[in-house]
Amino acid sequence: MTGQDALRLERQVEELHDFLVHLYDYEYLRQRGLLTWVPVATTASDEGRVGLVRAAVLAALEAMGPPERGRFRCAASRSYSVLNLRHVEGLTVQEVALELSVSERQVYRDLKKAERDLAVLLRERKPSQEVGPAESRAELLDREVDRAGESSAPLAIGELLEGARSAVGRLAASRGIEVVVLAEEGTFQAQRVLVRQTILVVLSQVLERMAPRTTLGVSARVLGEQLVLEIAFRPAEGAGALGEARPPYRLPHEAEHLVARLGGRWQADLDEDGRVVVTLRLGRSLRTSVLIIDDHQGMAELFRRYLWGEPFDVFEAASGAAGVTLAATYRPEIVVLDVMMPDQDGWEVLQRLQSLPETRDIPVIICSVLEQPSLARSLGAVEYLAKPVTRDRLLEVLQRYR
Repeated sequence: MTGQDALRLERQVEELHDFLVHLYDYEYLRQRGLLTWVPVATTASDEGRVGLVRAAVLAALEAMGPPERGRFRCAASRSYSVLNLRHVEGLTVQEVALELSVSERQVYRDLKKAERDLAVLLRERKPSQEVGPAESRAELLDREVDRAGESSAPLAIGELLEGARSAVGRLAASRGIEVVVLAEEGTFQAQRVLVRQTILVVLSQVLERMAPRTTLGVSARVLGEQLVLEIAFRPAEGAGALGEARPPYRLPHEAEHLVARLGGRWQADLDEDGRVVVTLRLGRSLRTSVLIIDDHQGMAELFRRYLWGEPFDVFEAASGAAGVTLAATYRPEIVVLDVMMPDQDGWEVLQRLQSLPETRDIPVIICSVLEQPSLARSLGAVEYLAKPVTRDRLLEVLQRYR
């Protein structure tokens, strides 16, 4: 492999990492235009291509898996295991370490190697190998949505939820389940068919997998430009992932795709009573992209937890050189930069960002254990954050530079 080929591969590995981190965030992936080097069939829409590329990535990941299901966590399939647990099942690094009985440091090393292995495999696969049932469904769903040609309109929340309850009423009654709807007054601007089908897909799956003769609670409110839905239910015994703490619930692929088309996102948690609470945030909001440049990979994960539900999209670079490349390529609205990094420290990276026409206007926030706010500002940083960073302090500073 020539030096140029090696550099190209490293860039592709960085892009693949970012893609995996945002695997179910279609709006982020559509805006970034990542993984243009993955061979897939062309589609009429950006969303359709994102679906095809995601399916290609998942298909290549499955090809890395063990031939025998019982050997899922064996050493020979470590690359598959760490990628599947971390990015598909959504476990934290700490949870992956527990699942595989290894250290967190080992998980980070395995993830880096696995992402490189997956990038090499993706480059070698032919387009015909990537087009399967998953891609076809995603593309077909996009075409159906586009064919509807529906424009956004104000939707009454109460009417929307009552219509959904009526549609699933017979299915709920067959299992002795009571559906309780609580909707605040107000309207929400969106495509009715998209919102309604998203809600119905989720409710239908939940009703089939929740404990019979229990209550399904559905509440809704408008928050800014988004509709926030909370669906609470008690999973049936033996319902697999629905009854497990990690993760408590997984949206159907069709629902994930529709949520993404609406510019939304979702999350599932277990409450104190053992019920699963699924939160859907539907609708496009004015979001701000934040690039974290820090060799400690846990920082980006921490910031994502801090910023969940807030109007920020977090992506990361594990080195100064990678951070400069990503900043120049994707032009994030804000950069949060660590100082203590190998090869290039934060001060060198800050000076490099200030010297490039593509990045000189991006506000840079220094985040470090070193108490040097005056030096940070003299070199062009707009703000200084002292580690450890609290959620309130992080939000305060980021809101200032949105």
